Amino acid sequence: MGREPLLVAVNLGQISGGAGANIVADSCRLNASRRLIPKEIVNEELERIKKIVTSADSEANLIATFTGEPYLADKTSLFANELFSLSKKFLGQAKFDVKMSWTEATLFSR
Repeated sequence: MGREPLLVAVNLGQISGGAGANIVADSCRLNASRRLIPKEIVNEELERIKKIVTSADSEANLIATFTGEPYLADKTSLFANELFSLSKKFLGQAKFDVKMSWTEATLFSR
């Protein structure tokens, strides 16, 4: 009690391997995408994933092809307040929420 539930967005987008349904595959490749939420740190989560995978298969080879920090917009900024007001005016509602996705906002915010 008292702990927030862990929110994790993972997409196992591509699995490939083997030469046919009746042949034991000598390897398997899994391409996955893990979305971070605010307060998570890329390197810590990457290490956690590596430990999970290598505990299942010590010969597994993990390659991070792209990493990006989560981004949390400043709810108190002038832009956010204006967007909130316009949303409420034209859509009848407005809400700040965490979106389980990634955009270039992190890169542009720097």
